[in-house]
Amino acid sequence: MVRHPRLAGCYGFRDLLDHYLEILRHKPGALEHSTGLAAARESGQFTNTHDAFWTAARKSRGRAEGTRALIEVLLLHRRLPDEAAVAGMKAVLKAGSVSPDLLAIEARKTLAAAGGPPPVVIAPQALVGTVAAEPDTEEPTEPKPESAQVITLPQRRPVLPPDSRPEPSLAAYGQLLSIQPKGSA
Repeated sequence: MVRHPRLAGCYGFRDLLDHYLEILRHKPGALEHSTGLAAARESGQFTNTHDAFWTAARKSRGRAEGTRALIEVLLLHRRLPDEAAVAGMKAVLKAGSVSPDLLAIEARKTLAAAGGPPPVVIAPQALVGTVAAEPDTEEPTEPKPESAQVITLPQRRPVLPPDSRPEPSLAAYGQLLSIQPKGSA
């Protein structure tokens, strides 16, 4: 159940960015100048860390895909506390990444360190199918939180080494253009 503060007066409205995220996935260019984003910035829900992640994602993935990565992060706010999601953003930015999946892992790791629920381990589909095929006669047991292990992201190299390969050339393909097919004049 979602609760929103009551609006006083006639014809009032409140733009909540969260209400538009599914639509913005398909039209990410609309996010930048949306009233929902302006309202989220004004209320403090869209922080400088969000802006830093968005800038890094657009630089790394391009404008549309970088914005989609940010939208995935904003959708993550629905399942995790804001503090954990922001801590996840800081961790992946520090590691030089903009992956929403890695951000989710780091956010859950932060949540677990603060005494929240442990990270959930999801078995690959191949294992799920083989386990489900056998009849289960034992009583179900609770999964052990100790079996879940989240690793810390390593720092990425800031600069790649120079490429020593020669520049590509299309000179060999010029010969093919001069060959006339048989029967043409």
